[in-house]
Amino acid sequence: WPEALVNVGALRNPAVIWWLQQMARRIYRAADQIVALSPGIKEGIVRTGVEDEKVTVIPNGSDLDLFDPNLDGTASREQLGLGDRFAAVYFGAMGLANGLEYVIEAAKVLADRQEDDIVIVLHGDGGKRAELESMTADYGLENVVFSDLVPSKEEMARIVAGCDVCLTIYRAAKELTWSPNKMFDALAAGRPVLINVGGWLGETIENNECGMCLDPNQPEALADALIELSHEPDLCRRMGQNARALAEREFDRRRLAARLEEVLMTAVQRDFVKTE
Repeated sequence: WPEALVNVGALRNPAVIWWLQQMARRIYRAADQIVALSPGIKEGIVRTGVEDEKVTVIPNGSDLDLFDPNLDGTASREQLGLGDRFAAVYFGAMGLANGLEYVIEAAKVLADRQEDDIVIVLHGDGGKRAELESMTADYGLENVVFSDLVPSKEEMARIVAGCDVCLTIYRAAKELTWSPNKMFDALAAGRPVLINVGGWLGETIENNECGMCLDPNQPEALADALIELSHEPDLCRRMGQNARALAEREFDRRRLAARLEEVLMTAVQRDFVKTE
């Protein structure tokens, strides 16, 4: 999906873009069936001339067993030094596409407003982590905690359980075609999702009242949302319950696996017909 690199500005060489797009089109033409992770990706594939019925949207799924609203995250809170503060967690890659400078700027807004009872946890690693840590130090922020990678997803799930809100953050892009694992895991964890990606992701979160969709160019919007949720525990709790319900209803990995099985069977049957 070369458009993902183009949309965030990571790929600008016209010749390379053309070559990757031609390669993608060859792959699409050769495939019997195609699975797209989002409606936007499907639209992009169909625009290349692929038949609509050949492309099925199956998003990333929620791990309802690993991430659990009732999981005890007390030990993780203590290890991270969160105390009694309202905690928002971002967990995942820290690269160019993630645009986590947005989060650091929001943390600065919180510090300037003296909202000292809110803390942001950045869990993960990537090419931008050192730069983000330097940015945090330059601002003199004490409301950002960097969490190192852990040896198991079970331990990561406990870190999420120890926080009150989950963040799904990306750099502002021309087209909104993401399908990030972190959002679906946050839903399974039963935590409100604050997301700065519009399109189908933001609409899914807001239409199901399980979080808020924020302007990707306004870090103040993230600060405002964190302040609101920290001051309204009932709203935060209700959004978390809605998040888990949505994960169970639409993004259960077992249900999505059954849809993938149908796509595979369709591909096999079509190939069987060709060889008869």
